Amino acid sequence: MGVSIHYQGKLNDVSRIDDLQHELVDIAESMGWGHHVFDDDWSVPPNATLSVSNKGAEIKGHLGLKGVQLFPPGKSEPLSFLFSADGCLRSLLGMINAGDDEQSDAASKIVSVKTQFVDSSVHIWFTGLLKYLKRKYIYDLRVEDEGGYWESGDRGELEARLEFLQKKIDQLATGLSSAEFADCREMSADEIADRIADFVQKRFSSPDDKAE
Repeated sequence: MGVSIHYQGKLNDVSRIDDLQHELVDIAESMGWGHHVFDDDWSVPPNATLSVSNKGAEIKGHLGLKGVQLFPPGKSEPLSFLFSADGCLRSLLGMINAGDDEQSDAASKIVSVKTQFVDSSVHIWFTGLLKYLKRKYIYDLRVEDEGGYWESGDRGELEARLEFLQKKIDQLATGLSSAEFADCREMSADEIADRIADFVQKRFSSPDDKAE
């Protein structure tokens, strides 16, 4: 549950990666955002893995990515523009989990940023940046905006969707902390999953669903 922007595409010209990096860093600094530059050697095949210990998670190995991650303030997820040697946008997590099959490779080319917990103006700013990059660096950029703003440019629709989903999240949080779940301590994980599924179905199903 939530609103995210998903995007994928390929650089028109991989030789312009330095120009793109410099522009994104300048944008981050002008906005007061944090940023991290990736400048891996594209000639080395990626072999990154995620190592998890009691100290936390750590990426080990070679990601094979060039680009920039932007870190807006507040609760926004990072906005990533990271590219593999073939010029394709890549998901950081997707590159860590990527296998040799076509399905995992395709999945790693879809980048997502959740905007559910940021102001609508931040969501709109993200789409503006994506439109700029599409014009200048990634002509075939494809965007799926769960807030609807990329397609419609309708701020009211975006804010209505964000408000609607926030209400649903608040309702779910209230319900999961209610007396209805007080006896869950002795349940198995599968039993808890069934109880939650039943709760969500009852609470959030539409009138038409109930009629069926």
